[in-house]
Amino acid sequence: MQSKKRKTRSGRTVKAGAGTDAKKRQRLDPALRRSRILDAAAKLIAAQGYLPIHMGDLAREFSGSKALVYAYFPAPGDLYNAVLEREIIELRTRGLGAAFELTDVRQTVEVGGLLYFDYVMERGPLLRVLICDRLMQDCIEPSIVDDIDAAMNSLVEQLRQQFGISRRTAAAACEMLSTIPEEAGSLALTEGMDIEALRTLCRRLLVSGLESLSALPRCGAELIDHAAGTLDDREGA
Repeated sequence: MQSKKRKTRSGRTVKAGAGTDAKKRQRLDPALRRSRILDAAAKLIAAQGYLPIHMGDLAREFSGSKALVYAYFPAPGDLYNAVLEREIIELRTRGLGAAFELTDVRQTVEVGGLLYFDYVMERGPLLRVLICDRLMQDCIEPSIVDDIDAAMNSLVEQLRQQFGISRRTAAAACEMLSTIPEEAGSLALTEGMDIEALRTLCRRLLVSGLESLSALPRCGAELIDHAAGTLDDREGA
């Protein structure tokens, strides 16, 4: 059976329905379109390093329109929370959740830290921006906050019990330790850096950080408490 053909205004002969087929191919599944918007948003947030991002820039990044962005995410906070939730799921998929469940705190810090190093090396400072940017303080989903707090509280409690330090000291130590893979991963984004050397350095710094906690004298504990108080003052400012 021969396929039907038709002539275009320019005189070209094409198969009937070809234009319709092309339009169907261009229509993306809503879930895929939403995923592409999130991909583009994540890329812009990581590159910019702060919020908010401009919806016009986002539309150009995924070759769409601002109207389409708002159709999926009526408010900017909806978009940022969706990106944050997806990144947390990604980290769990990579094994960060399992690392927090390890009974040996040293393994938790080392394994979790290196997983986060690899994540930052690929994604940049995306997660920290989404969690720490002041704009998110007013719009972050409570359920996401609860998930993050539960994970961090688990690690803080492990550190407190393992090294016999106060909860405040453990929280400050946890904050300091988290900056190691963050900074190492960011350095890995720099052209010409030796990735394996940075990964090794990251692991050694994490291990030495824990070793310093195990030998923490009273004066050291007081210094960390002072640092924790400084952090509290900054957050309250």
